[in-house]
Amino acid sequence: MQRADKVGFVVAGAQKGGTTALDHYLREHPELCLPQRKELHFFDTDRYFVTEPIDYGPYHAAFAPGPSQRLLGEVTPAYLYWPTAAERIARYNPAMKL
Repeated sequence: MQRADKVGFVVAGAQKGGTTALDHYLREHPELCLPQRKELHFFDTDRYFVTEPIDYGPYHAAFAPGPSQRLLGEVTPAYLYWPTAAERIARYNPAMKL
């Protein structure tokens, strides 16, 4: 598998529904890179989406993959409830797993 240049998966879900435990276990996988902190809230922060083209630099800056880490992902449960988050995620990466 090649190293990804875009984030490939997002975990969205109910708060208090096990997302913190899932985040912990995903971090243990040697081929996954998650940001240093859980819940980036990029896709539910309107200020990132006011101007075109959208600057994904702040989002990408949260990730620092090591040489063996091939897939980037993040855990932000609130995306499930944010009306525009799914559309923004699909626009960023249509192949993103949610």
